[in-house]
Amino acid sequence: MAIQKVTNKLKQNWLKYLAAVLTTVWIVVLLFPLYWLLVSSTKDAAEAMRNPPTLTVVLPKDYTVYLDTSDLDDYDEDDFKYESLVLEWMLSSRNLTINLNSVSVARVENGNVISVSKLKYSTYKDVEEEIFVGSVAESLIQNWRNLSSKKYQTLLSVMEKDGYETGLNQTPKYMDSEHIRDISAYYANVMDERNQTITDSERITTIRGKLTGISYKNNFIGMFNNYVTAWKNPNGNFLFIRHMANSTFIAVVAVLLQFVFSACVAYGLSFLVNKRASKILLMFFVVTIMLPGIVEQIPLYTTLVRLNLDNYWGILLPGATSVTYIVLFKGFFGQLPKELREAAKLDGAGEFYIYFHVAVPLSAPVFGAVGIMTFLGQWNNFFWPNMLLSDEKLYTFPMIIQRAMGETGGGMRNYSISLAMSVIATIPTFFMFAFMQKQMRAGLVLGSIKG
Repeated sequence: MAIQKVTNKLKQNWLKYLAAVLTTVWIVVLLFPLYWLLVSSTKDAAEAMRNPPTLTVVLPKDYTVYLDTSDLDDYDEDDFKYESLVLEWMLSSRNLTINLNSVSVARVENGNVISVSKLKYSTYKDVEEEIFVGSVAESLIQNWRNLSSKKYQTLLSVMEKDGYETGLNQTPKYMDSEHIRDISAYYANVMDERNQTITDSERITTIRGKLTGISYKNNFIGMFNNYVTAWKNPNGNFLFIRHMANSTFIAVVAVLLQFVFSACVAYGLSFLVNKRASKILLMFFVVTIMLPGIVEQIPLYTTLVRLNLDNYWGILLPGATSVTYIVLFKGFFGQLPKELREAAKLDGAGEFYIYFHVAVPLSAPVFGAVGIMTFLGQWNNFFWPNMLLSDEKLYTFPMIIQRAMGETGGGMRNYSISLAMSVIATIPTFFMFAFMQKQMRAGLVLGSIKG
C-alpha cells in the first residue's frame, strides 16, 4: 500500500522532481568553474598543474631544515648564513612539486636551535631573475662570497629581510612525511659526490653542517601569495593595478560614448523623423549586424594604425555606438508617454531640454542596462586591444593575464598567478551586478516590449 502511494505520488509530480534535479545539476555545473578558479588561485604552479587535480584547498607549507653544527669548532654565524643560503636556494629553485611558502634553516647545537634563517618562496621568485640567473652553481655563490660581491650582499639582505634570528633556545621538531622524505633524498643526492647524475650546477659540496631532519607547518596566509604576486606585472615594471586602471578608463569612456551616441540616435529615430524614414534608417542600421565582425578587423586595423590611433582611441572609437543598443534605446523611448513631450513643448521647451530633463530621467533602467553591458564588454575585451596596442603602458588587464600565463617558473607554467589575477578582475563586475541587476533587468524587459 505504501509503495503504491509513493508510486502514485511520483507519477503525479515527476515533472517537478525532474525540474528540481535538472536545476540542481545546472547550478553545480554553473558554479563549479568559479569554485575551481578560487581554489586553484591559492595553489602554487606545481599544485595547480597536478594530475589528477586536487579539488580542495591545499595550504602552503613552511619547511624547516635542521643543520647540526655541534661538532664544528670553527663554525660561526657567517658560515651559517652562507650554508643556509645555499640550502634555501637549492630547495626554492627546485621546489620538488611541493606547495612551498618558505624555507628556513635552523642551526642546531647540543640539541637546541640557536639560529634560524628564512627565505620566503615569494621573495625568492622576486629576485630569481636578478640574482639567480639560470641554474646558478654553488661554486658561483662561493665566489660571490669570497669576493664580497654585490650579489652576495643582496642575497644576505634578502635572507635577513625575510627573517634571521640568533640566540634562540628551541627544541628541534623533526617530522616524517612523503614530502619530507623527498626533500631529504634530494639533499642526500646533491651532497653525494659519487652521484654522477647530479650536474655541477646542482651539486652541494661545501656544507659542513650535518642535515639531521626536516619539519613543516601549514601557513594559511601563504594561500594569498599568488594575489600579492599578481599585483606585479611579470613582463614589466608596472603594477597590475596600473593595467586595471587602463581597463577601467576604457570601459568608463566606452559607456559614456554609448550614452552620447546610441541614445541620441535612438531619440532622433523615435521623435525627430517621421515613421517611414525612421523604419528605413533603422533597417539600414540593422543590416550592418549581418556583416561578420572579423571582416572589418583588417581594414579597420590598417586605417587606425595609419592615423596613429593605435592607442585608447583606436579601441573606443570603432565601438562608440552600437546598433543593438540603438534598437534597445528606441524601444524604450517609444514607450514614454507622448503627453509629457507635448506638455514640455507647450511650455516652450526645446528638444535638448526635453531630451535631458524628460527622456533621460525616465529612461534610467535602459541606461543602466546599456551601461552594464558596455562596461562588461570593454572590461573583458581581449582580442582588439591585443591586436592594436603595442605600448606596454597601455595594456589592459586581460592582456597582462594572457602574458602571465606564458611565464614559466622552474620550467613550469605558473597558471595560478593568472588565476589570481582573474579573481581580482572579477571583483568590480561582481559588485556591479550585485548593485545594478535591478536596473539591468528592467531595462532589458521594458526596452524589448515595443520597438
